[in-house]
Amino acid sequence: FFYIQCFIEKITYLCYNIKYRGCNIMQRYFVNEKQIQNNVITIDELDSHHIKTVMRMRENEKVLVCLNNESVSHTYLCKIISLSKNVLLEIIEELNENNELDFKVTIAHGLVKRDMQEEVIRRLVELGAYAYIPVIMQRSVIKIDLSKRKFSNERFERIVKEASEQSERNKLMKLMCMMSVMLFGFTGTPIFTANANTSGGGRISDASQAFTKKESKFHLKTTEQAFGRKLHTYTVVHA
Repeated sequence: FFYIQCFIEKITYLCYNIKYRGCNIMQRYFVNEKQIQNNVITIDELDSHHIKTVMRMRENEKVLVCLNNESVSHTYLCKIISLSKNVLLEIIEELNENNELDFKVTIAHGLVKRDMQEEVIRRLVELGAYAYIPVIMQRSVIKIDLSKRKFSNERFERIVKEASEQSERNKLMKLMCMMSVMLFGFTGTPIFTANANTSGGGRISDASQAFTKKESKFHLKTTEQAFGRKLHTYTVVHA
């Protein structure tokens, strides 16, 4: 059912382009600054394979290339000048194109199983999210050591790239480090022992009294028990 759904979406996308843009459907690729030298873009091996084997393109055919730059987005109209091991493109002109949202949206989402995680990333890219923060929730099925917080891997980064190309984005969505739900910071009144038994607080009779597993699972501790003596250290970078 999943593959049938993907097939239907691709057919719908194809029909949209034919109806509203004519048959001029142009493939899009993302590159970094090191791949551009003297108005010539060197495509990496994976994208070169896609151009030659999957798309079966020929020399002088045109493609769109987006420079993966966080500050400014650049989109170039290019033509193929060489179909060697690494395909070479010549920049024809820079296009005035911006398909990104006018504001940056960062999504924090609880971790799910790997196959569903890939689908979450793909859909967030298509919706135009700027960044994605995977969050380890209290009831998350997946248990991960927070000391190894790097989330992005080659598979997820490839999904971001492919989904960005298909949805005609100008920038790649950022994959942030994993976080625990307890690491999102603290704002408001600290929870002391005196008010720990109010709504939202944990039921404690003594600050030094340890929580039972059943209590700690459903109720908050005091601020000091949850975060220690120091919650966070902040550095002011712009005032």
